Amino acid sequence: MKQLLGMAVLSVLVACGTATGPGSGGQPSPPTSALAAWRTFPATQAPRPIVLLGIDPLGQAFTNASKISALCRMFELSIALPAETPKQSTASWANGDRMTNSAISASEAFAALKRAPRATGGMCSGALPLSVTAARFGVAGFSTDRGTAQISAWLFTVTGAEADFIYPAVPASAIWGGGVTDRQGSGGATVSEDGRSVDFGFVGGECDASYQTAVAESASSVAVAVHATWKEGANVCDARGISRSIRVTLASPLGGRVLLTASGDPAVVCPEAIRSC
Repeated sequence: MKQLLGMAVLSVLVACGTATGPGSGGQPSPPTSALAAWRTFPATQAPRPIVLLGIDPLGQAFTNASKISALCRMFELSIALPAETPKQSTASWANGDRMTNSAISASEAFAALKRAPRATGGMCSGALPLSVTAARFGVAGFSTDRGTAQISAWLFTVTGAEADFIYPAVPASAIWGGGVTDRQGSGGATVSEDGRSVDFGFVGGECDASYQTAVAESASSVAVAVHATWKEGANVCDARGISRSIRVTLASPLGGRVLLTASGDPAVVCPEAIRSC
């Protein structure tokens, strides 16, 4: 269970992001290296590829033993999966964006679900597979860099889980990188109507006096670095993170570009009018 706790803490830090720091002050350097992995992202393509930000295996309630099996993506079929492939799949977002694609079969989705980012190593060696007892085609919500998307999906019923496991029924070509982006950064962001201003969320601390930012931009992505300056004389601080937000101005509208942390992890961006998407 200590391993599970460690993974949970790590996922919180990755999901929220942190300010770089702390330091005595000064402007951080633009995080240009964060842009490299996204240099070929087709930001102007319409519709742009889905940037899928993970499929949480613990979104369902389990016994402790089943949690480990879920983290390790250990599933076995106790049924024959549906043989017919749906004619099409769809994806839609709160801002009105929508895309239509061909669909993948239940067998393809099940194989992709098992390959999705998962725990490995000793904690998986003694875990027992979870039995898949049913599969159906439907719609489910998935986290993307533009908020929750309602996407056609295959839903797998698993013994011991209180909800179905899900995997998008869209083809790999519709998802950036062909699958799940297993890291997500920052505490979320909102973008102004003209796309030039972003309220960038991050995790700060109680001893932080101020924050400085630096922005790096390319045709495909935008990366934001946040540097914390400590309060004068501060030496003992509560370790708990505090949600913060800071406004940054871009050289050109964000548009379809991916918003990144200084580490290159994608952040969730919502239109200012919606705030929560």
